[in-house]
Amino acid sequence: MVKLEDLKQQYPDPPEFIHQMILDEVEKQMGGLRPNTYTQRASRNSYPCGTGGLRPDTYTEAAGNGKRRKHPWTFRQAAAAVLAACMSIGMVGFAAVSLYHLSMEENGRYGVVTEITTAADEDKSVPLPEKISDVRIQADYIPEGMHWDEEQYHLEYEDDQTKEGFSFNTLLLDTESNELNITDTNVVEKEKTDFGEHEGIYMRMEENGYSQKIYLLCPEVYRILVMYIGEDVTKEDAYKTASGIKLVETGEMLDTSEVWKWSEFIGQNTESGSERDGFSTSVPKNEIAVHEIGKAFPLEVSGNDTDGNAVSSYEDPEINVEVKVDSVEISDDLSLLEGDQIAEKCKSNIGPDGKLLKNQLSYIKRGDGIQTLDETIRTEEEVQKLVLVTASYTNQGSKEIHNVCYNGNILLIQETEDEYRIYSYDGEMNDVAGGGYDEISGQAYDAIEQTGFTGRDRIYGSLNVDYGMGGNYIPALRPGESVQIKMAWITNERDLGNMYLNLCDTGGLWEFDEYMIKTGIVDIRQ
Repeated sequence: MVKLEDLKQQYPDPPEFIHQMILDEVEKQMGGLRPNTYTQRASRNSYPCGTGGLRPDTYTEAAGNGKRRKHPWTFRQAAAAVLAACMSIGMVGFAAVSLYHLSMEENGRYGVVTEITTAADEDKSVPLPEKISDVRIQADYIPEGMHWDEEQYHLEYEDDQTKEGFSFNTLLLDTESNELNITDTNVVEKEKTDFGEHEGIYMRMEENGYSQKIYLLCPEVYRILVMYIGEDVTKEDAYKTASGIKLVETGEMLDTSEVWKWSEFIGQNTESGSERDGFSTSVPKNEIAVHEIGKAFPLEVSGNDTDGNAVSSYEDPEINVEVKVDSVEISDDLSLLEGDQIAEKCKSNIGPDGKLLKNQLSYIKRGDGIQTLDETIRTEEEVQKLVLVTASYTNQGSKEIHNVCYNGNILLIQETEDEYRIYSYDGEMNDVAGGGYDEISGQAYDAIEQTGFTGRDRIYGSLNVDYGMGGNYIPALRPGESVQIKMAWITNERDLGNMYLNLCDTGGLWEFDEYMIKTGIVDIRQ
């Protein structure tokens, strides 16, 4: 017979909050039961395994007359049984696995509603500790041709970075998780199944890019893992990868309040751009400065002083950095770029003639994602161009600054009589490129999907150091010193006449924020 003491030695002691959950469960099971009273046998299929299909507050023993008489469990017996069951399947596993489950429901023809349900009472939230263990993703199966990027949490293709591969988000199952749901749209294939030891929901959407998704429930660490899967990944590899995923505790404890939560994820994905506080895609002309190429202007910066202390021009008037766009060059290849900072995804965008490949544009009329799918109105090709900007950063102040972040984003702006309006090709938060009416087909459209570069991502920075995320930092700027930096983007030829450059360190490209308006933008239209 296995003794409780032996189980205690075999399995590690659980955190205190697990002890409390066990005691709460025992109290609930014992509630309303008076000593020395008989109880009725429960259905064997009504309760989880580990209790033999019976309520933990009852047990049966054979009587001499062949009948089975029933006795109530004492609190000690119930607690011991629950604790032993916990140990036999894993402490946290018993407390969490039996509480959380995934639910999937159809919404119309192409909508899928995902919800996390709990076995807790409807009027009682599932308790969480004040601290939770940090986790890392362990992929036991990696599809052929991919490798694991530990820093970016990606499984990516080694030889072709234009393919998406896998991207991951880990989210905490917070106390509101069982009150919220999320609806995915344009779903043409779906399945709720087990991936290894975890419940999961697979979906394939009628869209480009990350067209597959898996919600993977990992309650043993109080997480749900969202897997975004590229269209180039086969369903078989998606299933094998999900089945081999483990969230391994690192031993580092995090404050629960600081971990990104499932409820926050849902809120972010249901929030529209118009509802975001202070979000503005247009600005009156008289409220923002527009700088010319070759003209210097003050730039708000942050960094460190010579002793390593954080400093910024926002707080210290003696820190004074100016920036100037020296030149803008346009090319149809990558010959303007130097050094080893050219990304592989750029190199793979070159055709046999050495020129940038053409961008494939698809004009899309959005369906509602529930009853109707997106419709492609028309497709066409567009020439792409490399845009290389050379800018000089000069310290006009009296203090030496280290680790100065430089940033640059191209804004696509449609100028009207009274304002500047940012547009984009996806049309989700901004006006859609081209105004939303296609004269060739005579139909309205909501978005333009692209196979090439969008002009939004900076693909090159001539100065890259081993500091911070991205390495886009100037190691040091001494008083009177200037540092010249080259930055590059790939954009559609049609947008060359609408390009403005934002050099603000906040890096906005979808909206006009207060820092961008204060700093101003540079007119780099060609």
